[in-house]
Amino acid sequence: YKPIPGGTANYPTGVVCTKIQSGQAFFVYSTPGGTVIFNENNKTTGSQDVFRVNTNGFTGDRQFLRSNVYTADNRLIDGNVVAFDEAFDNAFESNDAIKIQNFGENFSVFSQQKRLSLEARKPVTVNDTIFYQLANLRAQAYQIRIEAENMDADGLSAFIVDRFTGTTKPLSLNGSTPVDFTVTNDPASSAANRFYIIFRLAGPVPVTLTTIAANRIINGSIEVTWDVENEISIMKYELERSGDGRFSQSISHTNPTVNNGGRSHYQYTDVQPLSGDNFYRIKAISLDGRVQYSSVVKVGPLKGASLISVYPNPVTNGQINLSFQQQPAGKYQVSLYNQVGQLIYQSMENITSTNVVKSLNLGNKSRIGVHQLVIMAENGTKTILPLLIQ
Repeated sequence: YKPIPGGTANYPTGVVCTKIQSGQAFFVYSTPGGTVIFNENNKTTGSQDVFRVNTNGFTGDRQFLRSNVYTADNRLIDGNVVAFDEAFDNAFESNDAIKIQNFGENFSVFSQQKRLSLEARKPVTVNDTIFYQLANLRAQAYQIRIEAENMDADGLSAFIVDRFTGTTKPLSLNGSTPVDFTVTNDPASSAANRFYIIFRLAGPVPVTLTTIAANRIINGSIEVTWDVENEISIMKYELERSGDGRFSQSISHTNPTVNNGGRSHYQYTDVQPLSGDNFYRIKAISLDGRVQYSSVVKVGPLKGASLISVYPNPVTNGQINLSFQQQPAGKYQVSLYNQVGQLIYQSMENITSTNVVKSLNLGNKSRIGVHQLVIMAENGTKTILPLLIQ
């Protein structure tokens, strides 16, 4: 057997252990009347260590799914394992190990209304599900690492689902898959049942994300473009943005334009990027729930640049804020045009300092849709900002 989760000097993670050390304590779970018997011939030659003999006919090709949770500084906290074999039963029985709760974070498999450190079950079939239980999580970043052994020959794919973020990530069935997640002050982020794994029939990859690029344009916005090939059975693309490279926010949703196995090009303008670094990636979601991610691109912050920006964008209540950064003092004419070029709002704003924010009420003249906000300075400089009113 391998220790669950392991990580100590005597019982390192992933190393098979066959002996119980002399003087070592261990737990046994049993129904009333059960017994454990050790005979003299159970001892190893030349030592006082004892070992447990495997009597389940294990031949070395058994399937395992080992899951461990780590802190952001790579400290192993807890773990569990699911073993798959025809010799096992999906009901709770003697090959399953009940989870012994510790005082820190706990990570277990939830099956048959029990928390388990080890679940022994029959080989997986389509739509089989493994439910996890988390407890005592703190407000910080974590990572689950899922190690699969001998599980890539059954024609199945596996996906881990995060109920809190609503994301689905494919798992490697012959290696390791890291799953980053963060616990915040939102109680749902530390829900015990936040994660589960589901198995589906393996199929062709629905799209190939070939390129992604992000560049800052003249008004300080950032234009993100991406290209795809072999686009088929795609439900939507999500553009994710982050200030530190750890993604949790989607800022746009885009429907596929081809979806017939061909190529396509997409573009999105982030009109209100973060003030610091901006990291972007594309999340492609197929009709059957599979998720693929592009590589990550980064755009650095504006450093002392002149900028006129508007927020919030989209506008929902007719109220906007117009930010003037490093702009010369003077009068600025603000004009709002609708989709057909009609002027629906105009004001004159007096700017007396180089960094100022003006709050403007567009009133009830604004209509739902895409508009243009035109700001004209006294020196003739014109700034045009797209504005979405909802």
